[in-house]
Amino acid sequence: MQVQTQLSWSQRIAEMICQQSDGERYHKLSLKRWACVQAMTLMAVACTDEHYGEDEYVSFMKRHLDLYIQEDGSVGTCSLEAYNLDRDGSYSYYVGEQIVSDSFMGVAPLLLAALEMERLP
Repeated sequence: MQVQTQLSWSQRIAEMICQQSDGERYHKLSLKRWACVQAMTLMAVACTDEHYGEDEYVSFMKRHLDLYIQEDGSVGTCSLEAYNLDRDGSYSYYVGEQIVSDSFMGVAPLLLAALEMERLP
């Protein structure tokens, strides 16, 4: 997998995520079930699109959202009862989680932090 080095860091991260997609252009992260990590990663990719105007990134997000969001707005693989309110995404939550190799848990925060740095004068 080759990502162009003349791109900004946020674009490199978004490109890496998009390039990891399968032949049908779906990322393995999103193929099992809907979860907060997928949602945050897709949102961060879309933010990169807003900043740089790359239609590919919003298309990537919409394609994955269409896998799970039903016509009535519900999420096909989740129930409200399944949400654990103790998992709030706070600092304590992140430092208390078990480290998993090749996890996407840190990708969205890293991508959003790169975008913020690129917006600075």
